[in-house]
Amino acid sequence: MHQGDIKIAANSTSGIRSFKRGEAAHTDVEALTSLNILTPDQCLLIHEIIKLEKMQYIALFVLLTTAVLADDRLQHFSFSPPVGSGSGTQYSLTGEGRITAVRVWENFNGYIFGFQFRYGFVWSPIAGHKRGQVLEMELFEGENIVQISGKHNHYLYSVVFTTNRGRTLFAGQPVGHSFNMYPEHDGAELRFISGRVHGAITSIGAHWADVNPAANRTGH
Repeated sequence: MHQGDIKIAANSTSGIRSFKRGEAAHTDVEALTSLNILTPDQCLLIHEIIKLEKMQYIALFVLLTTAVLADDRLQHFSFSPPVGSGSGTQYSLTGEGRITAVRVWENFNGYIFGFQFRYGFVWSPIAGHKRGQVLEMELFEGENIVQISGKHNHYLYSVVFTTNRGRTLFAGQPVGHSFNMYPEHDGAELRFISGRVHGAITSIGAHWADVNPAANRTGH
C-alpha cells in the first residue's frame, strides 16, 4: 500500500479494498454502492475526496498564474542602492499614486536635512527634519522624476532631482563623492526613496517602477 492509497472497509467477502487517488476519480462509486461493495457513507467519502483533489488542482493553478503575473509586473521595478554612510535611523518616503511635487530642506553649509513628496493631493510625512531653507518643485501633468544625482560623504551634501522634461531641483553644495541614480526600464519613474538620517540625511536609495497612468495628478 502506497502512502497515497485510500483504504475503504467494504461489507463484502473481498475484505479490504484499496483505490489509488488517481483510480478513485474514475471509479463508478454509485455502482459499487448498488452492489453493496460500498456503503452510502463510503460513497460520499470518495466523492468528497475527489472534490478536494479538484480544488487542490485549481488552487495550484491559481497560485502559479498569480506568480507568473507578479513576475511580469516586477520586471518593471528596479532599485538604486543607497549611497552615503548609512548611519542613524531608517526612513522610507512612500505614498499612493504618482509623485506630483518635491520638497528638500538644505542647510546653509551644504547638508541635506529632509525630503517630502506629494503623491496626488497628499503630502507625505517628512523624511529627516525641517531645518534650513526649503526648496520645492511642482511637477506638471505627465511629468515625473527619472534621475537622482548629487554628492555625498558621511552626509548627503547635495541632491538633484531631474524630470523627464529636463527640469531639475538642485539643493545643497557639490562637495564629496558623486552619485547618479536612474531606472533600469524605459517608462519607469521614481516611486519612493529610502535611506537613513542622523541629524541630517546620511544615505539615500531610489525605487523605480511603472506607475498606472490613471493615478491621480494634481495642480495647485
